[in-house]
Amino acid sequence: AACQSQRSGKQIRECSASGLCPYYDARREAMESVCALLNFNAFMLWMDIAQSQEVPFFSRRGLHVIDEAHRIEDCVTEQLSIRLPEDQLRRLFRRQFDELLGPMPGEDATEARILEYLIEIGPAVSARLGDLAEEEGYNSVGELLAASSEIRSVEKKVAPLISLQAKIENISREGAGNYAVGILIQPGDKFRKKGAVLLAKPLRVGAYIRERVLGERTLLMSATLPMTETWARELGLENFRIIDLPSSFPPENRPVFFTTVGSMRSGGAERLIPQAAGKIRQILERFADKKGLIHSPSYAYNNLLQAQLQDCGRLLFCLRGDDTEPKLREHLESGDPTVLVSPAMREGVDLKDDLARFQIIIKAPFDSLGDPVVRKKMERNPRWYTMRTLTHCMQQLGRVVRGPTDHARTYILDDDLREFLRRNRGHVPGYVLAAIQGLD
Repeated sequence: AACQSQRSGKQIRECSASGLCPYYDARREAMESVCALLNFNAFMLWMDIAQSQEVPFFSRRGLHVIDEAHRIEDCVTEQLSIRLPEDQLRRLFRRQFDELLGPMPGEDATEARILEYLIEIGPAVSARLGDLAEEEGYNSVGELLAASSEIRSVEKKVAPLISLQAKIENISREGAGNYAVGILIQPGDKFRKKGAVLLAKPLRVGAYIRERVLGERTLLMSATLPMTETWARELGLENFRIIDLPSSFPPENRPVFFTTVGSMRSGGAERLIPQAAGKIRQILERFADKKGLIHSPSYAYNNLLQAQLQDCGRLLFCLRGDDTEPKLREHLESGDPTVLVSPAMREGVDLKDDLARFQIIIKAPFDSLGDPVVRKKMERNPRWYTMRTLTHCMQQLGRVVRGPTDHARTYILDDDLREFLRRNRGHVPGYVLAAIQGLD
């Protein structure tokens, strides 16, 4: 397909030749330079390709600097997780599917059988890469992988196989007991075929991080790293030093108040919607001419809350995942005192200055124990679950105060979050505690 990039007024149609494509030019320069700036997913893919056949693709550097380091565990876990529909597996492997794999295990298959099938995918990846090298006219898989850094059409065929290979290798590296696995029977619709989907998610990712993420030296940075030693041990870090710096944001500029309506656990959030709506109305009236943000528990909850607040026209409800970007854009561009209501703005949203002078946290940001990986990790290490909840809470608090002179108020409606913070106040960083009112 023709590349849509523009240079000197001419459309670029070839990605393979140096000097033609801005993207490949920039990527080649990053690979060859002493200092490169990458997003985390691109970095992990490049390291996977480099490790797969020891090709001259991208190498570990003397110093790796990783920002937003509290997200490393989630990013790597997502990178190493497997969600493979059977029809996709057939397309990916072609003849190797029938010769080396065969149909997926059934929905009632044991974990041992699912893991055995996963391990069998490894040789199939190697065989498919060999076939692909021959199909593309290369003498070896190494040549194919080297070409994938230059030619877009080759990269699109190689990247899914290399990514899958890294995921399978991690099962051997961390051990089969480190995985939660299952087979889901996916109902068909206009977008997806009906059929089996293989699921696998790691419980630990430390070995991968040590092998492919860390440099000779690594600086990991985040403004939200409570229980830092627990976090470091969970990542498998062995030789580390913690540097704590004070916050430059005055606590009086970011006060946190409890105006609770009850416990939101075990269906309480839905049961207490009328009371929560009442509190929200009071806060909206107090900030009638100000923009704000409401952190809600889920999209389903937003639909129920919207029914209670239909007359509040300034509220921008995100009712589906694809609502987030357009609603955020509307909020940023509007001159009216709009208020975002979303379950997906805990991170990555910069509502500085007049873009938000208040926010409301409806429910404590506990990870769902319905997720088998979360449940197993909490059972293995309860401190991990405490750390996660504190990190989520600190991220929420940080959405509306973005600098030393910025100011905004936060209101918490959930009794459970107050009790959680009170019970774990010894783990809450001092700069956070300094802003919380009425915790005693």
